[in-house]
Amino acid sequence: MPRLLIIAFAVGFFLGSSATGEAQKARHREQTGFSAEEAGVETPIAIPEDVLDQLKKDEMGTNALEDSHLAADNIPASWLSASSIHLTLTHKTPNLIVEGNPPLSGGNTATFWVFRATDNSHTLLMNTAAHNLIVKNSASLGYRNIELISMSASIVSTVICRFDGTKYKEYRSKSEPIR
Repeated sequence: MPRLLIIAFAVGFFLGSSATGEAQKARHREQTGFSAEEAGVETPIAIPEDVLDQLKKDEMGTNALEDSHLAADNIPASWLSASSIHLTLTHKTPNLIVEGNPPLSGGNTATFWVFRATDNSHTLLMNTAAHNLIVKNSASLGYRNIELISMSASIVSTVICRFDGTKYKEYRSKSEPIR
């Protein structure tokens, strides 16, 4: 009988480890780096309606719509790309990073929105412009840290953002000359 319990425990442990391993492999396949130099995201997903509603009210979006003489309800799909990502290890529901494409991006920056998935909707955690957005493996309060990189003609600026329980906030920054 003890041998049977040991075998059952070992099989359960192996299957549990395998499932955990598969979840971690899926997270490793998620896109964690986004760049203004590349158009959109690697594996785009459909943007949920509640996220589109929030983006239609965003100042960057409303200004671009006005400049293009479009109504808020007509935001072109080509202006946005979304990627699914797990910002936490505890929630099974993936979160969302939306990247602005032209005219919501420029030659050296893109606008990024980071959303947390809740039961029925999404909550905006960050809205920022940067050359690169990189989701790190390190975490604060259970959410992965985000690194933002911006460049000018002579300076590279790096900002590490941490989740503060409500939103992502700047934690540490540095600027240095381009070499």
